[in-house]
Amino acid sequence: MASAVVLNLTGSFILIYYSRVLGAPPGLVGAALAIALVFDGVSDPIIGYMSDNTKSRWGRRHPYMYFAILPVTLLCWAIWNPPSSLGPTELVLYLIVTIVPLRIALGIFEVPNVALTAELTDDYDERTRLAVYRTCTSWLFFTLFNAVVYGYWLQDIPEYPDGLLNPEGYRNMSIAASLLILAAMLISSIGLHRLIPKFSIPSSEHRLSVGDLFASFQGVLSERALVPLFLSGAAISIGFAVYGALFAIYYNNFWGLNSSELSLTMAPFACGAIVGIFAAPYLNRIHEKRTIAILATSALCVSVATPVLLGILGLAPMSGGKAGYLVIYGFLFVDMVTYVLVMGSLFSMITDAVEHRALLRAGRREEGTIFAVQTFVLKASSALGVFIAGISLQVIGFGNKGGSADPELASNIGFIWIGLNLVFYFLGICPILFYRFTRRRHLENIVKLRAGSEIS
Repeated sequence: MASAVVLNLTGSFILIYYSRVLGAPPGLVGAALAIALVFDGVSDPIIGYMSDNTKSRWGRRHPYMYFAILPVTLLCWAIWNPPSSLGPTELVLYLIVTIVPLRIALGIFEVPNVALTAELTDDYDERTRLAVYRTCTSWLFFTLFNAVVYGYWLQDIPEYPDGLLNPEGYRNMSIAASLLILAAMLISSIGLHRLIPKFSIPSSEHRLSVGDLFASFQGVLSERALVPLFLSGAAISIGFAVYGALFAIYYNNFWGLNSSELSLTMAPFACGAIVGIFAAPYLNRIHEKRTIAILATSALCVSVATPVLLGILGLAPMSGGKAGYLVIYGFLFVDMVTYVLVMGSLFSMITDAVEHRALLRAGRREEGTIFAVQTFVLKASSALGVFIAGISLQVIGFGNKGGSADPELASNIGFIWIGLNLVFYFLGICPILFYRFTRRRHLENIVKLRAGSEIS
C-alpha cells in the first residue's frame, strides 16, 4: 500500500503538478524525477546488504522498516506543498531536495519488507501467490486512490474546468496520502513483527565491510539465473514508467476524458488486479513462470497499441461516448491483468533464485541484496522512463497550455504513447527467452540446501 501510493503520486501526478500547475519546465521536472530515482536505486543495494547482515533483537529487517516510517510520511506531504514564492528553476530544485530523500527513505522500508517474501516460504507455487498478492494489492490501492484523486480532489469545478490544474486539490490529496502511508507502514511492520523468531539470521562469523558489499553486489549482478530477469524487468519498467507518466495526459488529450471520466478508468484497473490474483496462481500450476511472462508481455504490447490505432483510424470515437469508453475500459482491463502476470512472474522467479544463490555462497542468505539489486534496476529504469516521457512532451510542445482541443497535439501524444510502450515491452520479452530456471531445478536446490543444513 505505502509503496503504491508513493510511486503512484510521484510517477503519475508530479509531472502534471509541477509543469502544468506550478509552471516548471516539464523537461527539467522529468530530469529531477530521474535524478531522484537514480539516487534511490544506488542506495537500495546498500540497504539490502545492511539488512542481510544486521543482528538485532528485532531481526534483520524490522529495524529499517520502523526507522523509515516517519520520514516517508513527512516527505510525502512536503513534496506537494512547496513555498508559493519559488520560481520555475527554484521549484525544480525544491522537487529534487524533497523527492530524493523521500525515495531513499521509502527504499529503507521497502527493500527489507520485500526481502521477507523469500523467508516466508520456499514453496514454488506459494511464492507465486505471495508475489501476485503483493503486486495486486499495490495496484488495487493504486487504482482506488487514483479514482478518489480524479473523482474528488481533482474533479472539474467552476473555478477549474480542468480539474487537473487545481493546486488546492493536490495539497489536500497530500494530507490523505501521508496518513494512508503512515497507517500502511505501521500495519505491515507490526503485523510481521511476531514472525521475527522464524526468520533467518546472519552468520555470527560474517563481518560487514565495503569490500564484501561490492563483492556481493557484483556477484548478484553477474548471476546467470538473475541477469535475464534484471534485464527484462528494466525494459518493462521503462515502458510502465512512460505509461504512468503519460497516463492522465494521454487520456485527457488523445481521448478527451475529463477528471471524472479519468476517475472511472480506475475501475477496469481494479477489476484487472482482482482477476490477476486468481489467474496467476492457476496459470502457474500448468505453465512455467517463464512462459507466462513471455505470453503476458506479448499481450501487453497488443493491448497498449490497439486503442491508439483504432482512434487514429477512426474506428473508435475519440471524444467519449459509450463506444469509446468500451474500447478504453476493455483494454485497460487487459493492461492490468497482463501487467500483474508479468511482474508477478518476474518477482516470483527472482525469489526462486534465492536458494540457487545461497548454494553458491555456502548457505549464506542474500535476499536483501538480491531484491535491492532488482529494485535498483527497476528504479533506474523507471527514472529513464520518466525522463523520456518528459523530454518527449517537451519535444512536441506540450506545456502549460495542454488541453484536448488541439488535434495535432493529441495525435502526437498518441504516437508517443504507442511508440514508447511497444519498443520497451518488446525489449522486455527478449531476455526472458534465455531464462532456464524451472520448477524441477528449484526443488533440487531446496533439497540440497536442507541437506546442507542437516550436515552442519
